[in-house]
Parts: sequence; C-alpha cells; structure tokens
Amino acid sequence: MKTNKTTLVKMMLLLLVAAFTVTSCEKDGSSQDTSAEESLSVDSPLVNQVKNLVSTSSVVSSAVCVDFVYPFSVSSYDSTNQVIATVTVNNDQELDAFFSTLSNTDYIAFGYPLTLSTTAGLVVVNDDVELATELEIAFTACFGTGGGSGGGSGGGPVGGDFVFSVCDVNNDGVEDIDLDDIFAWNLSSTETVVYYDTEADALAQVNPVTSMYTLTLGTQKSTYVRFDDSATGNMTLVNALYDLVPCP
Repeated sequence: MKTNKTTLVKMMLLLLVAAFTVTSCEKDGSSQDTSAEESLSVDSPLVNQVKNLVSTSSVVSSAVCVDFVYPFSVSSYDSTNQVIATVTVNNDQELDAFFSTLSNTDYIAFGYPLTLSTTAGLVVVNDDVELATELEIAFTACFGTGGGSGGGSGGGPVGGDFVFSVCDVNNDGVEDIDLDDIFAWNLSSTETVVYYDTEADALAQVNPVTSMYTLTLGTQKSTYVRFDDSATGNMTLVNALYDLVPCP
C-alpha cells in the first residue's frame, strides 16, 4: 500500500480560498523560537506543504482537516543566514502573503511551539520534524490511506473521489492549472505520476494526457492520477474532480 505518497497527495486537498492582507513587522521579541540554524529552504518539502495549505491561487477543498492556530512568528533569512525579517502572522492570508515576499534563495524558520487544529483536537508541535509528522497524521486520519485500484492493497481513498474547487483568480470564468503542481511536487527519484481521462486507460497505462488543464466556470473536469514506484512495485490510483468557482 502506497501510504506516504497518498498522504502527500491528500495534503493538497486542504488549501483555503480567501482574500489576502499583508502584515509584516520587525523582529518583535516573541517568545516563539526562530533561528537561522533551523531554517528551511523555501523549496523544501515541508515549506511547500505549508505554502499549498494556505495558498489562495491553488486547488482547494471544502474538507479542512487541519489548520494552524494563530498567531505565530516566522522568520526569513538570506543565503548567508542573515535575518531578513520576522513576521507575526494572524491567519492563512498573512502567512501566504509572507511567502510571496520570498526569493528562491531565501530560507525560513517557523516560530515554535506551534499549535495545529485537527479533527482529533489541538496538537502542539515543537520543531520541523514534529510538524511534518503531525500533518501526515492529521491528513491520514481525515482521508484514510487507500491503496491502488489495481496493484496496491486497499480500496482507494476513504470517501470516494477527491473534489477540488479552484478559485477563479481573475473572475473571467477560465483558469489554467498544472496538475504537476498538485501531484508531482514531492516525488522521489523512483516515483512517477501520469494523468489519464479514464480509469480503464490508467489501469492499462494507455492514452496519457497532459498535466495542463483549462477549467471553465460551471464545467467539472475529471482526472485519473496514477502513481508508480519502481523501487517497490506499488501503484496508487486517484480519481480527482475539479470545479472552477468564483473567488470570495
């Protein structure tokens, strides 16, 4: 059963659509610990997970299984580990706005301890490892850990198809999305992901389709997303549905 990859895919279901406000401040003496020694690259898997969790321009889901309890602090550092700024964020919008100010060479450090609100209650995390672990536990508890529909064990994700709502950023009734941004951002060197229009094609591995999709308001799009791991022989098949919705 392909638990780890399935869990990471489910993570992308939890993104929130909201209007943004930007808040930043100088280092404010918060009791939360941030340090350059514990900083993470802005392109690290954990940072990408958090970015997608709070992004307004990505795929979102009505099922929210985990969220941050605010406020908390987050610091940015340059490539020489010199602090750029420390920001106190009060909601998802402000955290996403902070991410938008970073360059590809910057680093960040979350101010621990942080508190997560999950379906199981409040959970306090004290470092990056605990944050990654508790996010995975929360997503697994909410969605289940289904296996592949034709090679793995189990019967697929609990609750059936994943339904994503995509925010119409320009309010023009059309939005382009790249499925690789949702499903392929954290693949290992032995894993591949391929997209298909039908389950039969996905199981037979024929007629793959591009990762680029154009969504239109009022029309639902469906994709069968197949993960294969050459190291383990495991396969996971996910049926994802996409709806374009007006932004709040």
